Amino acid sequence: MQSDGFTESDACGIGSGHIVVCGGTSGLGLECARVFLAAGHDVHCVGRTDTGLIRARETLAGFENAHFIQCDLTVREDREALVQAVSKRTDAIDLLVNSCGTISGDGFAQESEAEWQRVMEHNLSAAVNSSRDFLELLKKSGRSSIINISSICSQHPCTSFSYSVSKAALDMATRSMAKDLAVFGIRVNSVNPSVVPTNLQKSAGVTANDDSFETWLDSMLPLHPLGRLGTPSDVAAAVEFLASSKASWITGAILNVDGGRAVN
Repeated sequence: MQSDGFTESDACGIGSGHIVVCGGTSGLGLECARVFLAAGHDVHCVGRTDTGLIRARETLAGFENAHFIQCDLTVREDREALVQAVSKRTDAIDLLVNSCGTISGDGFAQESEAEWQRVMEHNLSAAVNSSRDFLELLKKSGRSSIINISSICSQHPCTSFSYSVSKAALDMATRSMAKDLAVFGIRVNSVNPSVVPTNLQKSAGVTANDDSFETWLDSMLPLHPLGRLGTPSDVAAAVEFLASSKASWITGAILNVDGGRAVN
């Protein structure tokens, strides 16, 4: 069945496309990669650490169309090597997902300058610079889009000062890029989750152990009117929609996937 160029076999709206997922070896990025791989796309999963790449290879072992590339997106030489590696497999990419990110556990008064720089580099500069580096490959697609994984903290500040500010800046980057890149037919949108239990919070020291992590999650639950926390598949479904032809007239959107937290 076909309607407005969308078919059930083309759920991503990009045929058998080539996709790059920065931060695609863990958390939300890994689930996005899995969804697009299952739909038959070639997915380049980009991760910073050996551990992340090993785990992603194990998780996605059943997909022959998965490619794994190690890259520190805050280092220009690494990003240049990343683009070269992708260019060896394809002369165009149809979707770039910027899911690379980190968090600090501190508020403004406690956070160091070094922590501020680290979070801003990973959450904002990495996404902006990766988008710039892949621009020529995105242009060649003729139907491409960029999707940034932001956060509801961009609108409702959370405990981490730099995280909230970096995500607010990423939202503005999304809007500005959407305006500038529309002339090339490139759509740019953002998905803004609320609390989705991943290793992100633990790695930032938000919680000290599994018991305190569960206690922290319980304390977050009342903030979500729909009565539950999010899952990686909730976020991946929103990304899949924004990448699809059903979203072909959507650009510059900030899509909250937050269980109602923004209206609570």
